[in-house]
Amino acid sequence: MPRYLLRSCSLLALCLLVLPACGGAAPAVSPGLATPVPLTAAPATPDAAVAHLQQTVGVLNQMQGHLLVAGELAGAGQVDQAREQAALPGKELFDPLAQDLAAAGADQTVRAALDRYTAAIGNGDVAAPAAQATALHAIDAAIQAVAGPGRLADSGFQAGVLGDLLTKVEAEYRESLQDGKVTQLEPYQSAYGILQVVRRRFAELQHGLGAAQGDALHTAATALDQLAGALPAAQPPAPAVTATAVEQAADAAKGAVRAATGMSSTPPAGGATIAAARADVQAALALYQAGQNDAAYEQAAAAYLDQVEPLEPDLLKADKTVVPVLEADFKAFRDGIKANQAPATLAALATRLDGELAQAAALLGR
Repeated sequence: MPRYLLRSCSLLALCLLVLPACGGAAPAVSPGLATPVPLTAAPATPDAAVAHLQQTVGVLNQMQGHLLVAGELAGAGQVDQAREQAALPGKELFDPLAQDLAAAGADQTVRAALDRYTAAIGNGDVAAPAAQATALHAIDAAIQAVAGPGRLADSGFQAGVLGDLLTKVEAEYRESLQDGKVTQLEPYQSAYGILQVVRRRFAELQHGLGAAQGDALHTAATALDQLAGALPAAQPPAPAVTATAVEQAADAAKGAVRAATGMSSTPPAGGATIAAARADVQAALALYQAGQNDAAYEQAAAAYLDQVEPLEPDLLKADKTVVPVLEADFKAFRDGIKANQAPATLAALATRLDGELAQAAALLGR
């Protein structure tokens, strides 16, 4: 389900730029976004700490995708759908990032801004657009505080975040489909909102890299145009584009962006990633049993965000039922840690998760 625009000097800012490689204009800029700064070269492969930071920034960007589509839906009079999208960042995405945001001193500001916007949309308040702008600014500032300007100036880091967002678009779109039709509006609209962030972030990356990587960036721009054609508006088109076509376009965009920034084109093996998630779950349980609840929660959140979530598109292709079960049980595990549940209850959840992750590894190994 749902998960992942920046301001003053942030390389993750969303700017209004023309997409010269594909001949189309980037979507209009939302409040709180500014001009990019020059990029630095990418490292060949991110380490675990950078990968975690990349996931954190990606989820913050996902939050903004939900805020953007909520505003579009509210403007079109789709109030109930707007409320659902506006609530998702606070309900689904904030808690797994709470430790990182607190460490950066950004948790209270982001939480308050999200709550204000959710309330304004829910009440049909005329101040909702201003509350949306405030929330976007708060997330901008949180990204700056969590990642720092040096990391945000790294083209490889930008490519990694962009890839994570495209992976989420794939997963949400596939989840929205049944028998070739969009039957679930929420995941479709989540995919659409996240795609708006992707296109703006790509425009910024394209501007930062310049003409040196023109061929690769043109390939990426063409693929993103194909995605925009599949998800042209907050309400789904008829007939729907196939999940395979969306995945192919997203994968083409990811590969081209990685090539343009000098990143490795080989993603981590699914089996190794699942093994790391299983180890993280056991480590979280051990920390909890030792009374280190905050560290346990952070470890449990990282197990899903860093390890499992990037594999969602492949898991959904293999068995559409596995991802919702994993999401629900990981959330129950995190919530149990937060609620200080009995160690035996958490141990039972960890055992269940281990079995589900083993099943996921088997699916990926087919």
